[in-house]
Amino acid sequence: MTPARDDGPLRVLARNRDFRWLFAAELVIFGGDWFVLIPLLGLLGRLTGGGLAGGLALAIDTGVNALLLPYTGTVADRIDRRKILVIANLSAVAGVALLFTVHSAATAWLGLLGVAVVAVAKAFASPAASAAIPNLVEPVDLSAAVAVTGAAWGTMSVVGASLGGVLAAALSPYAWPSSSTSNKSRSTPKSTATTAMPSTWRLCSTNQLKAPVKLCCPPELAPPPGPAN
Repeated sequence: MTPARDDGPLRVLARNRDFRWLFAAELVIFGGDWFVLIPLLGLLGRLTGGGLAGGLALAIDTGVNALLLPYTGTVADRIDRRKILVIANLSAVAGVALLFTVHSAATAWLGLLGVAVVAVAKAFASPAASAAIPNLVEPVDLSAAVAVTGAAWGTMSVVGASLGGVLAAALSPYAWPSSSTSNKSRSTPKSTATTAMPSTWRLCSTNQLKAPVKLCCPPELAPPPGPAN
């Protein structure tokens, strides 16, 4: 049995160019998945007015992987893994492109379809990438390569989700109230004050207010006092 090298797991990235490309592809897949998923959940909730569409998106993303992974591993053992990775990544690009068509509640289903396409692509790409590692690295680097790829998912889920949420809050037109809504809210106090002034003037003109409240009526507009009894 060949002993493993003790120079750190990250050194395999520096020594092996093919493994670096595979690792970079996994970073893009995992990070891009969470990068688009988090803003999509907020967008679906904003467009549909509820959380059902967002819940379905999460259920599709996790459910498709759970259903397909037992079978996609067998496919990775029987078909050229390079072809699987290429087709899966191109399919994921097509699924992300569908997300650009989601602009209203009527097109929200396209977002769910895009999530499903990306989930299917991940279900095929992940076993193929894992099975390709022994063919890319030396036996002494195998444990380090497996550890590095295993950490890629957790790391990029945090990084991708954080970047997606921050950029969506800063740049998305759906992240802030519309201008018409804000203008309406700003104009509400003015209209309320306008409608309240006539009733106040009528009360002041009939001299029915008590003295402390009568200060709301300007002195120059106050009616003259009535004749003494």
